[in-house]
Amino acid sequence: MVRILSFFMLSFVFLSAYEFDTKSFPKEFHEIDDVKLKKEEFIRVLLPIIEHQNNQILKERAFVDKFFSEEFFITLDKKMNKDVLAKLTKIAKKYNIKNLFDKKAYLQKIDVIPNSMALAQSALESGWGSSEYSKNLNNLFGHYTFRKSVKAHRVQGKREKIREFESLDKAVKQYMLNINSHWAYENFRERRADLRAQNVDFNGLEGVNHLIKYSEIGKKYIRKLETVIASSNLVIYDRFYPERKESKHLVALSHINSF
Repeated sequence: MVRILSFFMLSFVFLSAYEFDTKSFPKEFHEIDDVKLKKEEFIRVLLPIIEHQNNQILKERAFVDKFFSEEFFITLDKKMNKDVLAKLTKIAKKYNIKNLFDKKAYLQKIDVIPNSMALAQSALESGWGSSEYSKNLNNLFGHYTFRKSVKAHRVQGKREKIREFESLDKAVKQYMLNINSHWAYENFRERRADLRAQNVDFNGLEGVNHLIKYSEIGKKYIRKLETVIASSNLVIYDRFYPERKESKHLVALSHINSF
């Protein structure tokens, strides 16, 4: 009985924390000793953030779709809306799209990341939120950088610096932009686009197989991600956003094992 009560009390704390502050994991999260419960709360905190960022991506995709259906085929004697064109230009720069009017390039890059893949990578890279980089820097995905324009810290034995993020939201946002824009993940994006064109679901287990360049350990990294997804049954969180609505995963996460 005490165990059940403590679970629901913790759940209330974490759900409240997400509603009002996604800057970092709540203090209570780091006080959990039970491995299974900690994984449950890790998902409970991160999943709404992942879904929110995926929905932001879908808004950009919808804008691009609308632009090419309504604005692109204007006659030469009509003036293109400057604000709309400025927004398209901003999106093109964000996703490293060289040809401003290449619709295929936009739609291949601007698409959702499978929830289970984002959960698995953040879990693996951060030790389910227990690493020092996760606690102190909100760095969930092992992001390093050479850029001087972002906040980062030196790491002994490495030329690049470990990035610091202001919030979990921004960490997830940067992770998704990285997957959607960096040359290293072109195969991932091509496979996602191919399956979308066939109206076939693109889930996390499919997605991780195209992340060979994410880690120095290559295929071993992919196998690790597959194990995390399978052992915690993360594919149940994969959603394909047909109505672009954020879901509420408030059910007890009893399926997660203590792998």
